[in-house]
Formats: sequence, structure tokens, C-alpha cells
Amino acid sequence: MINKPKNYSEEEIMQLLKQDAYYYIQHIDLTNDHCMMAVKSDGLSLKFIPKRNQTKEICMSAVRRNTRAIKYVSKKFLDEELYIAAALSDEPYLGYIPKKYLTQEICDIAVSKRADAISNVPYEYQTMELRKAAVVKDWRTLGLIDKRKRSKKLCMMAYKYDVEAIKYFPEKILTKELCEEAVMIEPLLSIHVPNRFLTESIRQALVDRETEDSSYIPNIIEETEQDERFYEKYVSSSVDLLDLTPSVKYELIAPESILHEADVDGGFDNGLRSIYYISDIHLNHKIHKKFPNGATELEIRSYIESVVDRMLSGIAPNEYSIINDDFLLIIGDVSFDYKISEIFYRQIAMKWDSQNVIITLGNHELWNYSESTSLNMSQSLDNILDKYRSLFKKLGMNFLENNLLTVTYDFTSPYGKLICLSEREIFEYSKEQLREICSRSSLIVFGGVGFSGMNEEFNALNGIYRNTINSRNDEILLSQKTKNIYDRLIDTIGDYKVIVQSHMPFTDWNNDDYHSGWIYVHGHNHRNEFYISKEKTVFADNQIGYDNPNITLKRFSLTSNYDLFHDWADGIYAVSREEYLDFCKGLGISLDFNRRDGEIKMLKRDGLYLFMYRNNNGRLYLLKGGRLTKVGGKFEYQFESYYYNNMVSFGYAIKNLFEKYDTMLKRLSDYVRTFGGRGTVHGCIIDIDFYNHLYLNPIDGKVVPYYALSKYEKWVYKDVKSLLLENCPELIDKYLETTKGNVPSIEHTSVEEYAVALATYVPETDMYEPSRIIRSFQYLREVNVIREWDDKWVQNINNMRIENVKIQLGNEV
Repeated sequence: MINKPKNYSEEEIMQLLKQDAYYYIQHIDLTNDHCMMAVKSDGLSLKFIPKRNQTKEICMSAVRRNTRAIKYVSKKFLDEELYIAAALSDEPYLGYIPKKYLTQEICDIAVSKRADAISNVPYEYQTMELRKAAVVKDWRTLGLIDKRKRSKKLCMMAYKYDVEAIKYFPEKILTKELCEEAVMIEPLLSIHVPNRFLTESIRQALVDRETEDSSYIPNIIEETEQDERFYEKYVSSSVDLLDLTPSVKYELIAPESILHEADVDGGFDNGLRSIYYISDIHLNHKIHKKFPNGATELEIRSYIESVVDRMLSGIAPNEYSIINDDFLLIIGDVSFDYKISEIFYRQIAMKWDSQNVIITLGNHELWNYSESTSLNMSQSLDNILDKYRSLFKKLGMNFLENNLLTVTYDFTSPYGKLICLSEREIFEYSKEQLREICSRSSLIVFGGVGFSGMNEEFNALNGIYRNTINSRNDEILLSQKTKNIYDRLIDTIGDYKVIVQSHMPFTDWNNDDYHSGWIYVHGHNHRNEFYISKEKTVFADNQIGYDNPNITLKRFSLTSNYDLFHDWADGIYAVSREEYLDFCKGLGISLDFNRRDGEIKMLKRDGLYLFMYRNNNGRLYLLKGGRLTKVGGKFEYQFESYYYNNMVSFGYAIKNLFEKYDTMLKRLSDYVRTFGGRGTVHGCIIDIDFYNHLYLNPIDGKVVPYYALSKYEKWVYKDVKSLLLENCPELIDKYLETTKGNVPSIEHTSVEEYAVALATYVPETDMYEPSRIIRSFQYLREVNVIREWDDKWVQNINNMRIENVKIQLGNEV
């Protein structure tokens, strides 16, 4: 419990509420400002605000943050306005909203934010469009949809994402062929197959899988140790290690609070993934501080669960979906006690997609403190690593200790398959084999402890591994081993983007310079810092430390792109449907292309791509993802060489034309992120959140803040501050602090240039139409794919060139 407010300044109390409102609101004198700050930070903190202290404004802010806060609202404030605000909250849960206040539009918006919100959508509002939207976001929501609404078309849509979807199929939709196909891929699905479809091949597949690996059944249900001495065994018996460990002297440095979201790569929103990361949680210290006088096993388990919940709570539902392409990096020093670590990781496994968790151990895990080690019974490094390796295998998590992990695209999975190479495989595979794997990989991570072989000041001689490693020479050899693998990867895949995840800083185990283009994440020294420059990119700014209660995730965005045709020479090629789909997948381009007749032509020149489709009648079309469009222009040239000959001048002219506009979009995106907005760019629009946006008018360069519930319901505000005050009050403080209320100076675009450009395509002045066109051109500007073509553009570009030449000659004269 913290001291009474009289010992804290008002500024300090507000800072505590920002860090952990749910906890500190319980221990301070409540004022209106305190309550408002608490619910803005965590809507569920309303639970600890007595009804007499609640106001309508406080309750509205709470439910806007989290729908579940509605159960703590005073009844006198429960009205239509509050119910609607709750339904449209940052974390929607329609189960708390009376059905009479739900509309089709509210249900659509809730599901667009969280797919599982469909579980509480009334039957009459579960439209086909809504069901499809939910399944696309998460195939598992098929099981939440009313059984009467699970059509064959919807079921097969979920099945395309994961064959496990058959367990939610109505029995009348199942067929013997479908069951056999699913079980061949995942034998465990045999328990969902009706008896009449249990063929010999299905039974044999299950037998084969069991024979191949008897431990394949995932087990995240932990056997609870019914032991009243749990606290004594795992907490109080290690209290001497909390303050007397030699590492505290060197490691205990107050963590800085550096809030950021860095885009290491630019790209489309659907071509970016978030990489969340955290290190140095040190649960033992926090448990002892939370329960200095003892606790039951259940209390400790509940506390660890609350830590995990708080850690994940900062991820907005519209940024982190149940099925996602995001990864969580946990970079060591969770606990020096295996039992505490085990409880923590089992909680993570139940709340995050396990295969998207990547773990490296820290030096504290290598203490392997337990009742046995307290009696001076040490274990070898290999035994400790094997113990954790076994745990993470059961949980389905990725454990790296001198391993290379890739997410390599495979048509059997929309998100790619994980390949984890051992040290032996990294050296045994040829350079060509390693490059082949990485050429189709959207994520590459090399990880391990790293050790401190190159650190002459803080190393094994200071007891940082306790009894597991106390030889300086052994530590140096372990670091050299990691460096040797790292050098092999530099030599073979140095031109690919690789994340290096090590508990120890890079400079502790490697005396080389950072590799430009690679990303380094680490923990250990509790010196929170990050760098993004041409020389190095380092993220080490979420080391929680011993006393910091603010256990949250930070992230950076990383493109998940790869270029299948990168090594192909310039030319015109006929490519297969699968190659085209693979290429688009690699660049993060979503599409549905089912045509199997005709011929796909790939035109590649000077790094630019253009895809065309010639049907069986010989007609030539431009491919825009999965859609066919007539090639524009008066003549509609029907031979590929015309487009091949003009694509370079066309492409680079368009890039130059939009260069200034792109710069302004980037500046606005950065501006939005400074005060906590998403900053995602699509077309002319920059998202603050799901409903609130900035529109950069491509004609006059004006910035228009607006709130939109749909394409047709939009409300324009006079400035960003007014927009945030009404719709995003939780962002207003940081907005005023970081921007001083000023929109960055935006140069007006050339009316003449953009009028010429957009008039070619845009028949009306509606804001979404120019945004759609500019969005289409973003494919060219971002990933070098031409998806728009009109001969008028070629003529306009040539005319501009001629005019520019005339101007330049005139100036010279």
C-alpha cells in the first residue's frame, strides 16, 4: 500500500494513477480529478470509486475506455447515452448492453473492433455481412455465432483459415471427404468427426501421429500444487536474494519511461505487424512487495494473473485481434524461480496465441532457485535450459537459445509456418538453403541469452548467474558460441531484416559494430533506451526493473513483406496463380483470386511490377489484386510490350508527383502518434482511432479532423483539440503536452498538379473517392506495384516534362 496522499504531491499522485490506476485508486483520497484520471487510464478502476463519488462524466469516460466498467456504474447514470457509449467503447462487450439499446450499426462497429463481440449480438442482427466480418477477423468466432446462422458458405470461409473450424460445423454440413482432409492435417480433430465418417484412414492418421510424438497434445491446464507452504517454498525462502544478490548493486537503475511506437519499416497497414516486447519483470521482487506478510497459493496465482492482464490490457482491441500477425517477445528475467515462471507463462499461453510468443531466458532464470538450490544443490546450465525448453514445448511457445526462427509463408497457413533452426542446422545448411528459407519469410529472429563474455565490469565474477556459471572462461566461451552463429547469419542472410533478441546487450557478447538494417532488442542492464538510425536500431526501453509497477508492453511496427520475384531479371513472364498469390501475400496485399483459366503476365522492370491477365479470348486486363479492370486510355493497347516499355517512366513520374503529398502524410502520421493515436495511413486518411481521423485534402492541402461512424455519417470538427475533447478525452492531456495544440506546418500541395492527377479518375468530390485512388497509388509508392493505368496519365506526365523543360530553359536564359 502506498503512503497517504499527504506525503505525495498532486503531480505525483496523478503520475501514479497514470501508471496503474486499478491499483492506486484504492489507496488515495478521492477527488473528482483523481477519479477522472483513473478511469481515463483504466476504465475498470471505476470498480473502486464509490457511487457517491461518481459523476456522469466519470462514468461515461470509464465505459468509453472499457464496456465492462458498466457493471460498476451508479444506476442513476444508466441511460441510453451511456449504454451507447459503452457499446462503442475501446473494448466493446455487448453482453452488458440491454438489447433495446442495440442497433445493427452498433453491433457492426463492435464486431469490427473485436470479433468475439458477436457472441452477444442478437440473432436478428447477425447478418451475413457481420458474420463474414467476424470470421475474417477470427475464424474461431464461428463457434460464437448462432448455430442457425452457420451456413455452409460461412463455415467454409472459416475452414480456409484453419481446418480446426470443422469442430464448429453443424453436422449436416460435414462430409466424409471434408473430415478426412481435416484429420490428415490435424489428427486431433478426429474427436469431432461423427462415427459414420470415421474411416480407416482417419483412424490410421491418429495412430501415426501418436507414434510420431506421444507428447503432441498441448497442455496448458496446470496441475495446482495443493500446498499450504507454497508462499514459504517459493517466496519467503528466497527473500535474502531480493536485496543481497550481488547483481542488485549493478542492475538496480531506475527505469525511464520512454513511450514510443516506432515504425522500423513503412508500408501498408495490412503489410505491417506489431512486435511487442518486455524484459526484466522480476516477479519475485513484486510478489514479496505485494505480500510482505505472506499469501496463499491462490492469492499468488491470482496476482500473477493480474500482472499478465495488466501487461496485455494496453493493447487496443482494434490493434490486436484474436487471430493476429503480431508477436510478443519476452526477453528474460521474469523470475529466478522456475515455479513462478511456470505460472506466469501458463497465463500468457491462455491469453496470447502461443505460437506467436518468442522467449529468451535471462541470467536470473539461470539461478534456477528452488527448495533444492536453497540447500546448495545447483544444476547444470544444460539441465536448466532443458527444463524450460520442455515447458515451452508443452505450451506451444518458441524458445530461443542460439536458434533462428522464421515465419515462412506456406499455402497451408494464411499466416505462414514457423521454422526454428538449431545451431547445428544453421551451420549444416548451405548458404543457398538458408537464403531460400528467408526469401519467403515475413519474420526472422535470432535469439539467446548472449551472456556477458565481452563485459569486463559486470559478468560471472559478480555472481550474475549464481552457482550455475561462476567461471569467467566458461562465460566467454558461451558468448563466443553465440557470436559464431551470429557471424554465420551475417555472412548468409545479412541483407535480410533480422531481429536479434538477446537478454544481454549486444555489446556484452559481441565486439563488432551493429549491423545496419538489423533490429536489436535486449534487457538486463535496466538502462532503458532505444536508437533508430542508419548505424543501428536498438529497442531496450521496456526493461521493467525491480520496483517499477508499470508492467506494460511496448512495440514497434515491422513490415511482414517479402519479394518472391526479387532475384528475377527484368522481363515479361507468365506466372502461375500460386506464384501470383505468393507474391501478393509476401507484400501484404490481401486479395481473393480464384480464376484458373487464362494467363497471368508479370512485367518487371527496374524494381517495378505490373500484373496483367489475358483471358482465353485473348483480351488483356490490368490486375488490381484479385480484380480485373480494363486497361485505360483511348486505344486500350492489347500487347504487354506497350506497358513494359512505359512502366518505368510512368511509375517514377507518379512517385515524384506524390512525393510531397507522401511527406505530408508521414508528418501527420508522426504527429498523431506523438499524442497516442494510431497514425495508420490509408489513402488520404490518417487514423487517430477507429472512429476519429484526419483527412489531408489532396487538392488544397488542408487538414480536416472528423469523426465517422460509417462512410455516410461523418462529423467535421474545427480543429484536432475539439475532436479529441469530445471523442478521445483520454488522449487530450498528452495531446496538449506534446503538441501544444498545434497541427504541424503543412505545405499546400500544388492545386494544378493534383487537379490534373485526380480529375482523370475522380468523377465526384466525395472525400472517399480521391482517398481510394490515392490508396491504389500507394501500392506503387510503397511496394512498387502498378495497379492503376490510363494513357491520359502518360500524356499528362509527358506534358509536365515538356513544361518543366521549358521552364528550366527559360530560367537559364
